[in-house]
Amino acid sequence: MPRYRLLTLTALILTVLTLAFAASPTEGHELHARVTSDWKAVQVRDANGELVTRFTIRKWRRWAQENFAALPFTPIEVAGQELGAERFDIISAASVSPDGERVIVAVNTYVVATTITVVGLLDLEERSFRVVDELVWGDPAEITWEPNGRLVAYTVGTARANGDGLRVDDTHGHSVVASLDGEALLTELQGSKLLGGDAPPEFWIPQMRNPEWLDASTLSFASNHPTDEGGIIQWILRLENDGAGELVVVDS
Repeated sequence: MPRYRLLTLTALILTVLTLAFAASPTEGHELHARVTSDWKAVQVRDANGELVTRFTIRKWRRWAQENFAALPFTPIEVAGQELGAERFDIISAASVSPDGERVIVAVNTYVVATTITVVGLLDLEERSFRVVDELVWGDPAEITWEPNGRLVAYTVGTARANGDGLRVDDTHGHSVVASLDGEALLTELQGSKLLGGDAPPEFWIPQMRNPEWLDASTLSFASNHPTDEGGIIQWILRLENDGAGELVVVDS
């Protein structure tokens, strides 16, 4: 993963960036993805409520039987248990890309107090399915696409807490671009005036949340403050084409 450098900005810069992005919104495709109440399918419907496609656990298993063994993250072993594709039996989240051509789908399993997720991309035109080349050790939530539909960000909830992590995937390259956890944020805060001279805590729940793309390569999000109970820290993650990144703390 890229090494991140800590910078300090003012809240004014964040506001300017937000307004600049809002001035040129992406046109909507009017397709919506919804996971069914039994967590066994995702339905994609148009603005009139007409069904465009339905991707089910049965379809996932059929695809997995043909492709799962060849994936770069198999075999999967947790606490001595080897997990096959049949153990991934819950569709927990889905979201349509800005151009309406693809749907990100999270298929997961729960074992030994651990949620493990395969993130896949369903191509609506080709009716094909491909997966991102790394598992998510947790449950994706707050899925948000960048305006051009190449990158997608989401928070990662674990058995410990929601927002324990944040990940950005390249949906064209089917690869992970950035992955953050509480330890990564604390590392960036070392020596920051936001800590006020306090030592970083040994136990901290960051609760990363509210990811929002300011432009095609700039993501903002919030986290808990590690030493100020009830405090919030605003962050910016800038991503480059070569995979390099820069994590920025916004000084509020």
